Amino acid sequence: MFRAILFARLETYRTGGLAALEPYQDRAVPISVAEDFRLLSSPGDMPADLPELAYFLRTYPKANLPGATNVFYWNKGEFGMKPTTRLNHLVIYPAPQPSSGRLRYVAATSQIYGNHYFSATLELRSVVDDPVQPGKRFYLFYTTKSRVSGLTSFVGVLIRPMVRSRARSGMERYLGITKKVVEDAAR
Repeated sequence: MFRAILFARLETYRTGGLAALEPYQDRAVPISVAEDFRLLSSPGDMPADLPELAYFLRTYPKANLPGATNVFYWNKGEFGMKPTTRLNHLVIYPAPQPSSGRLRYVAATSQIYGNHYFSATLELRSVVDDPVQPGKRFYLFYTTKSRVSGLTSFVGVLIRPMVRSRARSGMERYLGITKKVVEDAAR
């Protein structure tokens, strides 16, 4: 039944975007997914200015982003006292050249739904050429911004450091695995 609910939310998102999604109703004041995401998608979070990507993410499915690949997936993570299930939209975007300089690709993940803790998340993975050996070496920059709701009560004060720590350690694990995969492939 939960998968059917997630699929219905995905279909709503694919036809109307973040603005079409029902707000989270588990607090005294409902939380708008579109508004929380807008707060996360500010300029200056990428190694190059890509306003077309930010616009696409905020206005999906109305906008078009030529060359981009869209993937939808769900995952389960451990961030606090209980597992968190997220539904995500991944956009893989080859940066236009030469306007973006050494930036080659951006993989942007926006959260469509999260059943605990996070009302909105934007993850950016940017592949940037090494200036010393462009085309042969690169850097991977990883940033995550999230809006966290429901961690203001007494219990929230206790859980917040755990959520922050587990999110950070998960990012570090991801980067370590990515580094190993890339280095193994290069050998």
